[in-house]
Amino acid sequence: MDNNFTQEEWGIVLELLGAQDVAPYKGGFRSSCPIHHGDGTKAFAVWMDESGTFRASCHSHQCVKASTLEWVVAKSKCWNLREAVSWLEQQLGRKLEIDLIQHREMHLVPSIKPDMSLCDLEHLERLRTAYPYHPYWADRGYSRELVQDYQLAYRSLDRHMVIPVFDDLNQFVGMMLRTLDPDDPIKYRWESPNPTKAAWLYGMPQALRRPQRVHGLRAVFVVEGTLDPLNASALGFPVVATQTNRMSMDQVQQLITNWDLVFLIPDNDTPGQNLVKDAAKLLAPFVEVCVASLPPGVKDLDDFPKDRLAHFLNSTISDWSNRWHNAPRRTRGFLTLNPSVSLD
Repeated sequence: MDNNFTQEEWGIVLELLGAQDVAPYKGGFRSSCPIHHGDGTKAFAVWMDESGTFRASCHSHQCVKASTLEWVVAKSKCWNLREAVSWLEQQLGRKLEIDLIQHREMHLVPSIKPDMSLCDLEHLERLRTAYPYHPYWADRGYSRELVQDYQLAYRSLDRHMVIPVFDDLNQFVGMMLRTLDPDDPIKYRWESPNPTKAAWLYGMPQALRRPQRVHGLRAVFVVEGTLDPLNASALGFPVVATQTNRMSMDQVQQLITNWDLVFLIPDNDTPGQNLVKDAAKLLAPFVEVCVASLPPGVKDLDDFPKDRLAHFLNSTISDWSNRWHNAPRRTRGFLTLNPSVSLD
């Protein structure tokens, strides 16, 4: 690539990308990595190669290897090269080479073939290394620590957010893909050697790492949407998702094996009632079940105001406890309630 960035321009851009402790080093720079951020202030190195071009490598996570500034910006911002060059032109106030970049982009970012399998742990780890904290997750309000805990990633090859799914033994079983293309008619896709996502509950390992007991019973919250557990999980609550508005027997088996009390929070719509019917039929004979209704105007748990979420979940536990103690014994196994919480 023939844009001939100067040492001064590298320093300016690294500062703009949020690199910490940018310092001259042997004609180039050392700093923290502007892509994955962290692991010390010398993880990222900029030097001049034999052709006189500055290149950069991340020695900690290998986010980039002998890369030019355009690639560093693209990886840091989670952009394609064309977007990175446009940003660089604005920041540096000069015109950059475009045709060559488009030519390289065409060859380095191929289309996904229908029979191409990208669902494996090695591929997932590469994605997480390249894009450790995509702006999409930040926009949803998920912290860097939460994204790391759930191993969320981004796949630039086809512009999909990657949501890996693990079973209760922390074994990788597949991943949900969330498109960033507003014109894509399919918002979520299941990519896995396993034909259906309905065999697993999303968020099992994370929920098991957040044990909660209510009157001696192992408790868990069950929601519908794949990403619905995250905000509640960040508050320390054990939450799993069915990923559909139905509950499979495999999921029921996982619930009754690991928990004694299920707080079911269905989506606030008609399809969400399918979960309630399944819970009454399949779960109630084996564990205590409480169905908690969301307040009017709140579609699902991910839509719940974050500053009121902990109060809602704690109220659900408290209200169930009061109802359970006062309910006739024959009705205790399946209770419904509207937790006392105000959104004002």
